[in-house]
Amino acid sequence: MTVEGDRVRGGLVISPANLPTESLPPDAQQALQQALNTVPMLGDRPLYLGIEGSPRIDNSRLVLGDDTRLQVGRINLTVTDIARLTGLDPAQLNEAINLALPEAGITLDGLEFINGEAVLRGETQ
Repeated sequence: MTVEGDRVRGGLVISPANLPTESLPPDAQQALQQALNTVPMLGDRPLYLGIEGSPRIDNSRLVLGDDTRLQVGRINLTVTDIARLTGLDPAQLNEAINLALPEAGITLDGLEFINGEAVLRGETQ
């Protein structure tokens, strides 16, 4: 992960076939399945997922800024693009993320940018 000012950029490599799709909203499940049906080789290969933006914490909730971009392989998508592709509006995308965090045992209290690092305050269970 890199931090420049209040912008965070990071990512990871996943195997789409191993994603726990049952925890995704139905529209996102359908979008993922449609992508895997359209390009079957996606399920068999590692795929880079990255995110870049200026997140903030508001009342213990992670809020992605309007400038957030998601990178899937070599494709860059805005929050608007993701909303259009999944059928979820930006508020629903933020809600899905915030529902997933407690399930992962994470509670957020704050986010600060100090000396080029993003410092999350919170608790893990």
